[in-house]
Amino acid sequence: MLAEVRWRTRPSVELVALVVNSLLPLVGVVTLGWNAAALLMLYWLEFGSATCWALVRALLAGRPSQLEDNHVILGAIGRKRTPIKIPYLSLQIHPTSVPVVCFAGPLLGFLWLFVGAVTVGASTTETVSPAAGSAVMLCAAGIFVSHGIATGITYIGDGEYRDHSAQTATMSVLKQLGVTFLIVLVMLPFAAEAFGENIGQGMALLVVIVVLKFGFDLASHYDDRLAAFDRRNGGIFGWSTNPPEPEPIEPLADVTTRLAPSRRNLFVSGIVNASRIPETPSILLFGFLFAAAFFSDGARMVGVGLLLASVGLPVITSTFDTWIRYGWMEYQIEDTTIVGHDRLLGGPQWRVDAWDERGLRVETTWIDDWLGTETVVVELGDIEHRVPLLSEPEPVLDVFGRRPSRPSEE
Repeated sequence: MLAEVRWRTRPSVELVALVVNSLLPLVGVVTLGWNAAALLMLYWLEFGSATCWALVRALLAGRPSQLEDNHVILGAIGRKRTPIKIPYLSLQIHPTSVPVVCFAGPLLGFLWLFVGAVTVGASTTETVSPAAGSAVMLCAAGIFVSHGIATGITYIGDGEYRDHSAQTATMSVLKQLGVTFLIVLVMLPFAAEAFGENIGQGMALLVVIVVLKFGFDLASHYDDRLAAFDRRNGGIFGWSTNPPEPEPIEPLADVTTRLAPSRRNLFVSGIVNASRIPETPSILLFGFLFAAAFFSDGARMVGVGLLLASVGLPVITSTFDTWIRYGWMEYQIEDTTIVGHDRLLGGPQWRVDAWDERGLRVETTWIDDWLGTETVVVELGDIEHRVPLLSEPEPVLDVFGRRPSRPSEE
């Protein structure tokens, strides 16, 4: 097995970019006489650059992220398996990558601003001269471009995105955040103090800090390289934790029956299902309490707004969840196979053959009784697929050729 291991023979573009990015602050300290504040500013901007490109990598990750199915909206998105193709490019975006980026973007942006407030704003008493500031901005622009080139050549061009999910693609920037905090909060304050007392000694400490930063980045780079090398070779060394590779879902060749819930039924079900959201009682309770407080103070418009928000938030959330899960779903049947096909994404989301089924039941609620519909639930071990709000569920039941369990029979 070891003889088949695939090594990359050409130099890593990311390694070259790392070396260049480390030489820039070294040149600034030794040649241009940067102080600790200028170095802090560059490392802060470098972290911002790494954050931006980490989000780009996360969005283009080739494997789906793991989202808990029982979460509202997130669970609905986690069910989607067909990626969104980017026009004119051989790239695609997994639906599960979008909420990860939407969550990680503001979080990393807040951390970047927080690091800037702690470092550039408050950690030293020195200031950055106009000349040094211009040089720092120029170096930061070069670092941003080098990160972009490395992303384009190594991550996209070499196909590394195929081995990542959005969650694993953002891990490298979190490592850099830890290194930045270590340097900023532990090392640079001493260098700033030494710089004020003895310029030569302070400059020597800054050079040591730059070299240590380069060492940390180099170790992180090779840690990522070893993990990527292990992923390319099937994880035989155990150096990486592979995100699960999406299993291909074979579409039906000859569809005989197509079923889909009506828009009216989906709309009504989305509103009613707001009561099933675990957080709904708490939202209503706090909304009513705050509204009552504003009503007692005479602020009736604010109270009415809070009442509407406390009722509307669960309803809107539930409606979005229902439509993401089922709004564009079409259930295609061919003999002993049923496929859940998403018409918006243009691909199958799941497939069940009759011999794979481990449980079959029909669920009805009061809303089903009112709408005249039934929901078929197909169990596959610890996974279940729902075919909801069907006025005629018999074509789905005929796929499995047996009688389903019903609540009235249990």
